[in-house]
Amino acid sequence: MTFNNHLKASNSQEVTKRSHYASLSQSVCFPSSNPSNSINPHYRNIPKIYFTTIKKENTFYLRVSHRDQLQNESVTVSLRTNNRREAMMNTDYLKERLLEQAGSFVSFDHMRAALKEIAQTELVRRPKVDWFYRGNIIIAQEALQEAQTVEQVRFIQSYSDIMKKGLQSDTEGLLSIVDSVSEVSRVSESTNVNSERSKHRVNNVKTFSQMVEDYINEKEVSGSWTAATLGTKAATVRKLVSYFEACSLQDKPIDQITRQDLLEVRTALSNDGLKLSTVNGQIRNIVAVFKYAELLDVIPKSPAVKLLLKDRDNKDSKALTESEVNNVLSYFKHGYFTEAKRSKKTTEAMEFIKWIPQLAAITGARLNEILQLRKGDIKQSDNGLCWFIDINDKDDNVLKNKSSARIVPLVNGAYGFDLELFLNEVVNTCNDDSDNIFRLKNSDRQLNSIKIGKLLKAYRDNHSEAPETLTMHYFRHTMATLCLNKKMPESFAKEILGHTQSITYGLYGSAGVDVETMYKEMVKLWS
Repeated sequence: MTFNNHLKASNSQEVTKRSHYASLSQSVCFPSSNPSNSINPHYRNIPKIYFTTIKKENTFYLRVSHRDQLQNESVTVSLRTNNRREAMMNTDYLKERLLEQAGSFVSFDHMRAALKEIAQTELVRRPKVDWFYRGNIIIAQEALQEAQTVEQVRFIQSYSDIMKKGLQSDTEGLLSIVDSVSEVSRVSESTNVNSERSKHRVNNVKTFSQMVEDYINEKEVSGSWTAATLGTKAATVRKLVSYFEACSLQDKPIDQITRQDLLEVRTALSNDGLKLSTVNGQIRNIVAVFKYAELLDVIPKSPAVKLLLKDRDNKDSKALTESEVNNVLSYFKHGYFTEAKRSKKTTEAMEFIKWIPQLAAITGARLNEILQLRKGDIKQSDNGLCWFIDINDKDDNVLKNKSSARIVPLVNGAYGFDLELFLNEVVNTCNDDSDNIFRLKNSDRQLNSIKIGKLLKAYRDNHSEAPETLTMHYFRHTMATLCLNKKMPESFAKEILGHTQSITYGLYGSAGVDVETMYKEMVKLWS
């Protein structure tokens, strides 16, 4: 039997009634290729395809059934959600995808295979989200990067805001947008082009605190800040408002703020007992907010220029010497177990945790990147030359930024690293690829970081030769310094540390490097 591309909605709707689940139904019919059926005005013998959304064991499914006089066939696929609204959206999506291909199916088995492939590949990429709004938000983010004019930037940001409110079912927010658009329309109808520009400039005047919120929203919508860092960065930028208030600038329009005003804010930051690096970090945030205001034509030109303070003191290097690295690693491998009495439970947990500083030392990875490693993230290269860690944001993993996603080879023998022992004791003893290799939970991410910090503090307190401010991040500085001293090409160092090219050697010491090529380059660091 052949399914042609003529589709007609059936007037009847099927509702499956079972005690353990409820269902909603939609149906379409596919007229048979049999000419005798095609001319039957009542479609008595026409095979029908029923789309039925059902809920079972707290998960929604789509059941597609084919019925004719000779046989009944069906296929059921998971909609991958327990949310009714998302389930109906996913049902509509799958139905539309099948209807798009109607006419190409030679049999129900053919359609069954197509439906399974669509559900498995496309719904997986849309877990617990509204695919329509999410897709348009992604399109807006890409368009924002290509925007050429201020008008384009404004339009795309407005469009993104609408899609975001739709995704969140924020009806109040959507209505407020409609009201504001209506108000703008009424104003535009009563004025000419020149007066409209003048009013737009007046209405566009904002205070610094209002501009801060616009700046944060733009970073969130454009994806410049990841979900993992959004809260911290937003709080840091918002803290600037209190310093502007201290300088009586809270009500001053941002287009009237002068460089002298910003110098007073800088003085307030400096007098608050903050480190110089923290002060300069906040000054960079001020510069960014004013640059954003300039981009939107809120101000003609940013006054936030030449505000950074110079550090004339010699900074202590945060890079560790080889002997200092070996001392720390030796403590975690041996000293921790022998220098004090430990409980059985603590000792068993440390058998896995002791490898964390070792991995930090030989990869330069951030602490949180290491803490969330799973069995499936420890991989071997295609040719079997090396093993490497895959740092990613799959499932509930998080990354600091987009460039943090990377792979880093594991060099056997680096700082005494025993690759075979690591694989046998830590990796291969995990049951599933999703198991954390250190037997930690990502939900306890902050607690795990604190725990490692306390272990290092205990080491510092009991070993006078240890740097007074030693943290896990010292290993990252050490890797960057090692790459610099060994004259490693910056493209390799960038891949190892997960940095953009402009800061790899600047702060710590071309892309797409093959893992085995990177491995050969990393071996040179310890040769």
